Amino acid sequence: MRAEVAAVTGPFVNRIDSVESIPGISDITAAGLIVHLPELGMLTRSGAASLAGLAPVTRESGNWKGRSFIQGGRHRVRRMLYMPAVVAIQHNPDLKRKYEALLANGKPRKVALTAVMRKLLVLANALMQQDRSWTAHPPREYSCPAFRRPARRGAFTDDLAGARTGVEAEASQRGAARQVASRKTGARL
Repeated sequence: MRAEVAAVTGPFVNRIDSVESIPGISDITAAGLIVHLPELGMLTRSGAASLAGLAPVTRESGNWKGRSFIQGGRHRVRRMLYMPAVVAIQHNPDLKRKYEALLANGKPRKVALTAVMRKLLVLANALMQQDRSWTAHPPREYSCPAFRRPARRGAFTDDLAGARTGVEAEASQRGAARQVASRKTGARL
């Protein structure tokens, strides 16, 4: 009987342990996140934030600029993350820096706290995806390639001879071809 229970609860225990390793999140919060947000670990950053109702929504129309606010989502998850965010501001150095930077930029305390709540949820999602525990400075091999920003469109690399390659090289070749064509015809392209 114990083996059957262990087989069924094994994946949940691993998920709870990885979320519980984040400073500020208790065992009750970790279990609640897994119960109320079972998709956690299979979502993108924005998907997890939207599902919990922690993604900012901006209402604008034409020249009228509204205010950004959060709405929708699963209110239990949002309520569940409030106190862990308050604790994380005190005990998690990364989230404390984030919170203080937002306050220094003039954001209200509740807005900064909501941003920390979102960060906690995104962090829990990433840890579950990678099936690991929280560390203050994660090693490079744990960085998730699915969430890395793609290289800038105009980025280039230098080859061994020092010549430019990539998009800039192609653009400069096209520009040079236009200049030659305009000199021959006397017209501007």
